Amino acid sequence: MNEEADAAKMYLLCGQYAGYLAKLGIQARVPGGEEDGVYTAQPPPNCMALPHAAWMACTIPQMEPDSINKAMRWLGFAQGVLWCFGVFSIDDLRRHWTTGRVDG
Repeated sequence: MNEEADAAKMYLLCGQYAGYLAKLGIQARVPGGEEDGVYTAQPPPNCMALPHAAWMACTIPQMEPDSINKAMRWLGFAQGVLWCFGVFSIDDLRRHWTTGRVDG
């Protein structure tokens, strides 16, 4: 695949991950936002990981087009969080990238 096709698939998956997490009741939260002053003062508790991954999934499509490498790193991080918390298996995540679809 070429870089343009990979970028399109990445943006599609991010929207699907954000929607999936929203259906689970996980709201996207910007780390260190005004409503969360404690976040910047100490490491975030584990309960912040999924909302942070949701925020990343919502933010990635808004990145500048020349930030594709950064966006891909962010997607990998968000997928790692989804795996760590048992939202998706490694096989699920691999299938998402292969098919461009999040089934769930």
